[in-house]
Amino acid sequence: MKHILAIDDDVNLLKILESQIPADQYSVITAVNGEIGYNLAVQGNPDLILLDIMMPVMDGFEVLKKLQKNPVTRNIPVIMLSSKSKREDVTTAMQMGVVDYMVKPHNINMLLMKIEVAFKYKHLKEEENTGDYNILVKRDVGRTVISFKSRLSDKKLLDEIKSVFNRGFLAITQKDIMVFDLRILEDLTEKEIPALRLILEVFSSRTVYIVAGRYYGIIISTGDFDEEKVKIFISSGDMELELEQDIK
Repeated sequence: MKHILAIDDDVNLLKILESQIPADQYSVITAVNGEIGYNLAVQGNPDLILLDIMMPVMDGFEVLKKLQKNPVTRNIPVIMLSSKSKREDVTTAMQMGVVDYMVKPHNINMLLMKIEVAFKYKHLKEEENTGDYNILVKRDVGRTVISFKSRLSDKKLLDEIKSVFNRGFLAITQKDIMVFDLRILEDLTEKEIPALRLILEVFSSRTVYIVAGRYYGIIISTGDFDEEKVKIFISSGDMELELEQDIK
């Protein structure tokens, strides 16, 4: 059973989360402020953290900083659950390393999907940290997920792209949903957007999905991509929600 730590100063919300999250799949531990929550994270090493921003003693951003600095907690996936809904708040949280963001009041079905996707991302991230390669291609039923470990301007990466994205690869993945997960990129600058465009051109005959994470702002502001062909999301959870709606 996986353990979820919920950190929020709203006691009623914590009780709601405890009642809504399936007890046969997850155990829920709660903390009423950031300091208590951080200490519980260090002591209990939960599988995932739900984190509010506006809290007494230590706010959510302070908690995130401490989690990232501590080797015991830095790899725990964090979903920010906050009433703050401005784009700059979401972008700041993603830049600081959260895997997803959800605005209160939450929809429990959407939250549970985001939790499930966060665990999948954690597994993928563990795989990404091993092996000597610049491109990771992971295929599942009807889906291909592509991640890059080095910068898009890296010549070695560009050479690897030519060999990986060949005719055979395109034929095999022709009917797949094509996802580019950019969250583990070392960096992404405005100058590297043309390189991203060139990579996506290989798949110009189909719709591609980009999970941008902390690079969402720069891609949206400088990319000028065709919205019908390139769909950009700040998190994998948001992408999954849209894909589910498309299926329905």
